[in-house]
Amino acid sequence: MEFLNLYYKYLEIKEDKKICLRKRKEIINNKYHYPIIISFIDDKVFFSLEENYYDIFLNNIKIKNITNKEEIKDNIKLLFKNEIQKFNIKEMYRMYKNEVKNNIDITNVINIKNEHKKEYYNSFSKSRNNEYKEKKWQELSRNFFLNGIIEDNKIVSMGYISNINYGMGNIIIQTVDKYQNKGYGKMIVEKISREALKNNILPIYWVENKNIFSIKLAKSLGFKKISDEIVVSKNDF
Repeated sequence: MEFLNLYYKYLEIKEDKKICLRKRKEIINNKYHYPIIISFIDDKVFFSLEENYYDIFLNNIKIKNITNKEEIKDNIKLLFKNEIQKFNIKEMYRMYKNEVKNNIDITNVINIKNEHKKEYYNSFSKSRNNEYKEKKWQELSRNFFLNGIIEDNKIVSMGYISNINYGMGNIIIQTVDKYQNKGYGKMIVEKISREALKNNILPIYWVENKNIFSIKLAKSLGFKKISDEIVVSKNDF
């Protein structure tokens, strides 16, 4: 599976074009959507824009004259100051892997299924009420790639593929604070990656560029950075 071909399809771009329109309407992970993704690959800059912001963007930013990331970020902040009420601008790395790491022991990682509902309820934030937990459980329990590690009658680390676009699957991982630094996240990401590749899905690790620990974890599993991105995320919920 060639990542760049899949990625270009996701952004709806052609290699010889710097400006492109991507009609991105889907909600990622049931929470965010991304009106703008600006990708830096090698010496090229790709602008992938949601239709609603396409004209605004082109009319206010001279894309052809901008190649510096900080300048682009400053322009976006000014542009969307009054356009989006709730938005964030993040710098991300998009990483992928196309082979497994056989030296990673994943024997303690299990597929989380309906029979693990009690352990899920015992997990993570106790401040969440049961209504929220039930809603989240109904969402997660249908996820084919949901994996985790159970200790002390609770799920202490859990991961899954949040969304699949054009044959690429974005991996989400979370670990209870008390159980961090034990390698659980690493084991779960590797297991999900193996299951994804087995099902012809390319594992994607999408991470903020300031999250050094998470980037180190991904690299140790063979993930390679393919693009730097500036992302405008809008929270609709």
